[in-house]
Amino acid sequence: MIQALLFIALSSALLLYPYWVYRRVELPIASSRWLALIRASVLLILLALLFNLHIPVGDSGNPKGEGWVLLDASISMLAGEDELTPWDRAIERSRELIEEGWKVFTFGEVVNPFSLNEMDSGSSPKDANTLLAPALKYAAEGGTRSVRVLSDLRLQDRVALYATLEELPIDVTYEGFGGNVRNGGISAFEVEDAVLPGSTILSRIEMHGLRADSAELTIRAEGVEVVSLKVDLPEAGLANLLELPIEAPNVEGRIRYTAHLQVDGDVFTSDDEAVEYGIVGNEENALVLISLKPDWEPRHLLSVLGDVTGLPVTGYLRAGPDKFVSLGKALARSTPVDTSRVRSAIDGATLVVLHGLDGSSDSWTLGLIEKSMRAILLPADSSGAAIAGLNTEVSRGGEWYVSGDLPPSPLSGDLAGTTFLGLPPLTDLLIPLNKEETRSPMRAQLRGTGASEAVLYLDD
Repeated sequence: MIQALLFIALSSALLLYPYWVYRRVELPIASSRWLALIRASVLLILLALLFNLHIPVGDSGNPKGEGWVLLDASISMLAGEDELTPWDRAIERSRELIEEGWKVFTFGEVVNPFSLNEMDSGSSPKDANTLLAPALKYAAEGGTRSVRVLSDLRLQDRVALYATLEELPIDVTYEGFGGNVRNGGISAFEVEDAVLPGSTILSRIEMHGLRADSAELTIRAEGVEVVSLKVDLPEAGLANLLELPIEAPNVEGRIRYTAHLQVDGDVFTSDDEAVEYGIVGNEENALVLISLKPDWEPRHLLSVLGDVTGLPVTGYLRAGPDKFVSLGKALARSTPVDTSRVRSAIDGATLVVLHGLDGSSDSWTLGLIEKSMRAILLPADSSGAAIAGLNTEVSRGGEWYVSGDLPPSPLSGDLAGTTFLGLPPLTDLLIPLNKEETRSPMRAQLRGTGASEAVLYLDD
């Protein structure tokens, strides 16, 4: 009511304002009344847009053409002990609402229109998650003011749903189906990698429940039971996150872990088991980074190389003559390893990155260079570059920016179209002594100007 009175008052002012302008401010002309009417109409339209007026068409109490039905299309709707599942009952209710003029949309992970033809063809739910908040936002954006939700009400986003309902100007009515269903399941399952066989690693299990208080949880590694205990289940719509230490198998390689949740009277068993894979020991065909002089650089470089190459990555930071600290995914909990473990990782690696090579490198390090057929060497100084087969000047300081002009090289086609101007500068550049024979796919300039120098050296 207040909004309507305010709109009427402002409309009256805007209608009178153009006439006042043409009578008191503008020069008198013959068609001033028509011009004032046009200006007043424009101002009135803008005001109506700001107020977002809702103009009823026909009987405003009838939801025909306005209401949406959100039909739960998650696979949990197939659970039930009776001949008719919650999905079947919700379909019948949807037919009735369609005859009354409602529009039906399915929701779960995405929102899609749902027609009578799809009902008649025996379409079944396929979404693994039940997310209602995004569907309500979609309905509000579509202009509807009334929504009916047909679901088993096993909603996974209740916190987001409550926040959404406070923001959206829509009326939501819930119709529940399958009220007697009892269920418990696993929403997510993760297992850390293990550096050493037999070491202790951490597993994370997220569980949900419906009308069930507890369940039996079993975790197996390659079919061998490693954990078995009774766990509490949360209330409907909530989740429990459980972190359990487990012992990694005494074999190396890719390990298959399974988590199984047993609930008495569970009528929906599709979510009772989850599978996760982890690595014990060294993974073959990986990218291995070895830093002889650890600093901030290898920590950032490892993740970047993994994203670029698509290979699994493992890093080792040297902490002593025969001691390395593991670096990489889920390895922060591991204990230091010796040179034999690092050498084993290199033997099965697809690509080796050696960081911090210098003139003081020992025979074990030099043996890595001879062993690695595909490697990226990042020398610390000119003596390290000489070991790699490239004679350079003493490192030259300053900020070196990669040039956008690519020289001819085997990588020219792959680098074409790449933007280098936004990259951060390099420092302590090692410039080759024999520049004519150096094959470099990119070059850098001191402070972005002047002569360009080689950044990378390609070796056969």
